[in-house]
Amino acid sequence: MGSDMLQERFCGDVWQLLVSCMLMSRVSSAETKDRALAGFFNAFPTPSAFQVAGDIEVFEIIKSLGLFDSRMRGIKDVTQRFLSMPRFMIGMEKEIKPYGCGAFTYES
Repeated sequence: MGSDMLQERFCGDVWQLLVSCMLMSRVSSAETKDRALAGFFNAFPTPSAFQVAGDIEVFEIIKSLGLFDSRMRGIKDVTQRFLSMPRFMIGMEKEIKPYGCGAFTYES
């Protein structure tokens, strides 16, 4: 997929960068990461495409990463915020912190 750093792979798309960081949290296998990211963004290249996806469809793509419920909740939260905020912002403060967004995701 190119660069080994997620920040460089997805630096041109804020939503994809955040989602990739959330998906990759606590995953060590590079092959598993690459397969899941490619499958996810092929199926859902935009926040709008993801927003209309069914949970089962998403599960089939990212199940190899584990922690599905937590990952799905986080991606739904960041996607809803991305699409609804007049100016998209995240941070570590409770009112602007998406579910599952830790320091790595925020600092990326």
